[in-house]
Amino acid sequence: VFDTLSERHNVYKVETIRDAYMVVAGVPNKTTLHAHHICDMAVDMLSSISHLKDPSTGDNIQIRVGIHSGMVVAGVVGLKMPRYCLFGDTVNTASRMESNGVGMQIHISQTTKDHLEHEPYIIEERGKIFVKGKGYTKTYWLKGKGNQDFKSPSERENEMANSVSSRSPQSSSQEPDGGEEAARSSFSRKGSDDFQELTNRARPTRPEPAPLAAAATETAPVANPGARPVRHPALYLRSVTCALV
Repeated sequence: VFDTLSERHNVYKVETIRDAYMVVAGVPNKTTLHAHHICDMAVDMLSSISHLKDPSTGDNIQIRVGIHSGMVVAGVVGLKMPRYCLFGDTVNTASRMESNGVGMQIHISQTTKDHLEHEPYIIEERGKIFVKGKGYTKTYWLKGKGNQDFKSPSERENEMANSVSSRSPQSSSQEPDGGEEAARSSFSRKGSDDFQELTNRARPTRPEPAPLAAAATETAPVANPGARPVRHPALYLRSVTCALV
C-alpha cells in the first residue's frame, strides 16, 4: 500500500529498516513542493491503514509518522551493489520526529510547518518537547487537509508545465526559473537524470591489463595488475523533506 502511495505522490522510497519505512521528496528529482508531497502521502498513509487490525489482538494497527525538511547529501554509494543513500541531520531529525510521536499522528518540525504556510493544511501546535541532540524544540501535529478540493502538488506542477510550454520562443530561450525546475519533477527513478548519472559514475570499470613489456625485473617490481582504482562516491547537496514511519 505504501509503495503505491509513494508513486501516486511523486515520493521516492529510500529503504525499509526493520519496522521503519523511509521516504523522501526533492531527490532524485528536484521540486520546490517536496514538503507538500510528503505531507499528502502521510495523510493518505493514515487513512489507508485505519481499517487494518492486528490478528493476534484484534486491535487496530497504528503507525507513527515523523517529517522534517532540510538539506541532505544524496548520491549512489557502493561498487558491487550501488545504493542511493541520503546523509545529513535532516534524516536524523525526521527519525526523532517519528520516535517522539504518537500512534496515528503525523509529527512535523517547525521547518516543515513553514513550508506549508498559506496552504489549507490543518496544523495543531504541540508545544516544545525535548529532542535528543536538539534540546527543547517546538513541533506540530499535521491533522489533515482543510479543503479536500484544493489542488495537489502534482496538479500545481502540471499547471507550471503547461505555463512553461505556452511561453513564447523569445521567453523560452531565457534561463529557466524555479517553476520550470519544479515542472520537470515528474517522478521516474530510471528516467531521473541525477540517478542515472550518479549510477553510471559509481559503476565499476575493469582496469586494463598491464602490458607484457612491463613484466617484473629485478630492478622494477610489478604493480598489482588486478587492483581496482579508487573511486569516490558522487554526491550532491539538496533541500528535501524526509519522512519515517
